[in-house]
Formats: sequence, structure tokens, C-alpha cells
Amino acid sequence: YVGKASDYRGALIAQGTQAQPITFASNLTSPSPGAWNSIYFRPQTNSTLTELTYCNFAYGGNSSLYNTTLYFESSSPTVTNSIISNSAGYGVYSDNYSGLTLTANTYSNNVLYPISTNPNGVFNITQSTGSGNNPNAIEVRGGEVTSDITWQRQDLPYEVSSNLTICDYNQTQTATLDINPGTQVRFR
Repeated sequence: YVGKASDYRGALIAQGTQAQPITFASNLTSPSPGAWNSIYFRPQTNSTLTELTYCNFAYGGNSSLYNTTLYFESSSPTVTNSIISNSAGYGVYSDNYSGLTLTANTYSNNVLYPISTNPNGVFNITQSTGSGNNPNAIEVRGGEVTSDITWQRQDLPYEVSSNLTICDYNQTQTATLDINPGTQVRFR
């Protein structure tokens, strides 16, 4: 866990390089998906300090929380130039209150979606690539777009898995979802 209870803040800084990435993996000689649990970013995560750059996350996802390698609960860390692979479930799962930033990451061979997020959490996901995930798409769970956001074009398509509503509940302006040219949006 990163952070604990209401008053115990925490941060994780893992800044590798392209030549020397930081690896998070099982100590088993021949691991399989789910060989280790997950990294769970709680609401008490100091998202300003938490940064994961050039990291490899392999064979995680053995967790009762959505079977995911990286789980974000009401937190907004940054993950950049990293590889998330061979998860027993999702590569990354973001709850409905997280606004994480995922940039130039590769997702491969995860048992479920490489990324699962809420509709408002998509705007800071850019340059995602992947293969061998099931399915090979970014899951946008149903919900509401309540402000102006843009879904960036990705190599991975977006897959909307439930009802999506675009509206401003304050009735003071119009919420707008802007989808970039060349973006694939699929519905399940």
C-alpha cells in the first residue's frame, strides 16, 4: 500500500531510465500471472510526489481488489514509459475518483483490459500501446462525463462497457466530450 488511513500519507518514487528500468516482479524462477499481489495507491497517496518512470511491472494481479497490478483509489499518480504485463487481471485499474496520468506505457498479455477507468479518468491517458491483452482495449466503465474532457487518440481503442452520460449537473454550463480524430470508440 502507498498511504494508509486518514492521516498516514505516503509516496512512491521509482524513476528508472530507458537503459536501467526498475522492475517489480515475483521472485519465482518461472512466474505466472498473479504470482504477486498489486501495488495499491490509497487516497492518502501523495500524488504530487508519486511518480513511476521506466518501470516494468510483471506477473502481478493476485489481489482481491479487481485483480490488477496497479490499483488507484482516489489517487492521481503518474506512470510514464513503463511496461505493465502478464497481470492475472487488469494492468491498471482506476476507481471513479482517480485522475491518474498514464503516458507512453506499453501493456501486454494482461488477462483482462490493460486499463480500466471511469469516463472522467481518460483525459490524462496518452500514447498507450499494447498487445495480447483480453481484450486489447482501454475499458471506459459506464458513468458520467461532468466537465469538458478530451479522449486522446491511442493505439488501443476505447471500449465503453456500460451506459455513458454527458451532462453538467450544476446546470451552469454544458459538459463536452471531445474525441480526437482517428480515435476508435467501441461499445459493448
